[in-house]
Amino acid sequence: ILALTILTNVTSFGATAKKTSSKTVSQKQTSESRYGSNNVGYVTKPSNWFNFTDPNSSPNTVQLTMDGVNIITLDVILANGQATSNEAVLVTQERYLNSGIKKENITITNTSINGYKGKKIRISFPDGILYIVNYIDYNGNIYLVAQEGLPEYQNELSKVVNTWKPFK
Repeated sequence: ILALTILTNVTSFGATAKKTSSKTVSQKQTSESRYGSNNVGYVTKPSNWFNFTDPNSSPNTVQLTMDGVNIITLDVILANGQATSNEAVLVTQERYLNSGIKKENITITNTSINGYKGKKIRISFPDGILYIVNYIDYNGNIYLVAQEGLPEYQNELSKVVNTWKPFK
């Protein structure tokens, strides 16, 4: 039941995560061009990309974008070993099926980013936008490494996603 309670919030991008003292502090670029936070992990930020803030995101969320439409989101679900990426991906699937997305527009696969394993869900929206979330199991928590945007930018977004690690 605790796992289900935790996972109920997974689609709100880590609503179960602890608040950081300052969102500005959690969203900083290091001199090595690694971008993120100790809470959600880091990606390599292309020099021509900029910070993005979704007002509905959790306090731990870190986002960046190339143009305001094609977006990378990093977040964490502090599961304390009570839930897994498999459960998170199934909750996400159920949420989108209940919102009217057809099952044939949702795929779930195993994923690995730099050796960190988990589950990936890919959702194709009727307007052409793709939303791909990698749920990575690490250290008892579930890290969310997501890309969303237009189909023609998915390869560029994937290149950034594939630089993710839980540390700098």
